[in-house]
Amino acid sequence: MNLQPGSVLGPYRIDVELGRGAMGAVFRARHLEAQRDVREAEVVAGLRHPGIVGVHEAGVFGGLPCIAYELVEGGRTLEEAFAELLLIERVELVVEVAAALAHVHEAGLVHRDVKPGNVLIDDQGRARLTDFGLVGGEDLERLTRTGGLVGTPAYMAPEQIECEREAIGPHTDVWALGVLLYEALT
Repeated sequence: MNLQPGSVLGPYRIDVELGRGAMGAVFRARHLEAQRDVREAEVVAGLRHPGIVGVHEAGVFGGLPCIAYELVEGGRTLEEAFAELLLIERVELVVEVAAALAHVHEAGLVHRDVKPGNVLIDDQGRARLTDFGLVGGEDLERLTRTGGLVGTPAYMAPEQIECEREAIGPHTDVWALGVLLYEALT
């Protein structure tokens, strides 16, 4: 389905495409009844934490699996923020990402694609983890094909590169977090 501005998808009217990745597309959309702005993507996640972009609802609309995220006003990527922040400010953002990942891990999940493009900085300057399109966990293993290489190579832990699915765990995200910290410091 080719979504265009003005298209209606379930209870949402599509306003504009915000981005596109390997697992889906992200749109600014408006819930027609609730009249609230949301982000839409083709994954299902349901974590609640101040450092994680919140989910309004998930479902299949117009034959497409969708998730309606809260809209991160003023959202820019961590990569964009790093370019204009002081060292200490960059490190503080990585610490915020670490706190959000701790919540993900406490829920028994692994993000598997932690990278600057999957961290949004809101208009208050806080880091917000997003894009759970590759999330893994005991009940979510069906989301990706067996033995498939998933993630962003520059941020992937050795077990991801080697497609060692059973070796992937919270430490896999910590590796990527270490890469973010390296980038913040250099």
